[in-house]
Amino acid sequence: MDKRYLYIIFLVLINLNVAFADKRSDVKTPAGSSVEAWICDEMSASQRAIFDNDAISSYPNAFIIKNGSYSSTNTYNCHGYAWHITEGGDTRWIGYERMTDEDIYMTDGSYEEVYSGTSPRKVSYASSDHSAVTTDQDGWFISKWANRPLMRHRYDDCPFNSTSLRYYIKSSLFKMEGNTSICNGGTNGYSINYQPKNPITWSVSSGLQIVSGQGTTSVIVKATTSSKTQGSITVKFGKKTISKSISINGVDVASITGPTQVKLNTTQTYTANPNYWFDNMDWRWEVATSVYPKPMYSTINSQLTVSFTQEGSYTLRCWVQSPCGVSTGTGYLYVMVGRYYSVQLDPQINLLSISKNDDFISGYNLLPKALCTYELISVERGVIVSSGTFNADNGLSTYVNNLSKGAYVLKITSGDGKIETHKLNY
Repeated sequence: MDKRYLYIIFLVLINLNVAFADKRSDVKTPAGSSVEAWICDEMSASQRAIFDNDAISSYPNAFIIKNGSYSSTNTYNCHGYAWHITEGGDTRWIGYERMTDEDIYMTDGSYEEVYSGTSPRKVSYASSDHSAVTTDQDGWFISKWANRPLMRHRYDDCPFNSTSLRYYIKSSLFKMEGNTSICNGGTNGYSINYQPKNPITWSVSSGLQIVSGQGTTSVIVKATTSSKTQGSITVKFGKKTISKSISINGVDVASITGPTQVKLNTTQTYTANPNYWFDNMDWRWEVATSVYPKPMYSTINSQLTVSFTQEGSYTLRCWVQSPCGVSTGTGYLYVMVGRYYSVQLDPQINLLSISKNDDFISGYNLLPKALCTYELISVERGVIVSSGTFNADNGLSTYVNNLSKGAYVLKITSGDGKIETHKLNY
């Protein structure tokens, strides 16, 4: 009898009791289902060497894949390799007691059945208890032959029945491709990146219409509304559902939120609020002002961070760029930059006056109602020449005696710890 057929018979017998299961250690499918798995004891080095040599001599057109001195091992089998180890798992034997343990990968939504092809497909030998993975060479697989070696081989050059092969791709690898915006009357193409075996069904929301391609991997979609709105397109096959949000006729930025009255020399963050959000929006920001030099700012999608170093008024503008136009989709916010307090030091009568800046802080909730403290400091001598407290609402009017000519700094500390300084010449 041909040595190859003897090898197949021997391998089938070995599969009846391929390894001694040392410890049960279950694993999870990508969808989270439990799979019975085992950690098995290793064979002796002499046994591993014999099995390696048998595989090479029985299948001279296949290639043994070695990791160290030997390839044959009891520590994992074909199912453990194809479904678990190649996805980053450690060595496990799957299907020790039942021939159907690996089926959960193919039925719980972790994988979708597809047609033959190259990587990254998993292969189930439906007429035999065997699993493999495809390679970048069409028709060539890598699979573990029970407790024999890990082999690279043609699909039909192995000890397993290859008449009924089924191919699978991980569900998470399926993606929908196509633009995230569409204009009224315009069309876009949308597609999925693999051809599943299960029937394909496309659907769209109100304002969109499928023009062609229903039931295939690619469809043409048309916008049928003149309103600015959010739409969606969905494709279903097997247990997999993929949805994509679509901007129809552009995105309106409904508002910009953030402080509208801020203190000088501060950095503020503002957030634009679109009427809906989808991936890869093309955000545009502008800070308009007559103040020079203009402020430095940076943007990340819907957020603007700006440093205000000059007093004055600023207009923040945000919109989402769209091929359909942006004239009605812009958000605005007007910002006033200044100081909380107005300060005067009258050299004729030595009167120090502090009053809240009504033009700036009107309705501004950061101005504390509690007591504030002040310190008048001589720049030349570095000493405090006057200090005290005042109510933020009422301000301060006090005479400062024995002042000499020169420069002073007035330091005001609000009740919540905010500090404001004013330079004064006397």
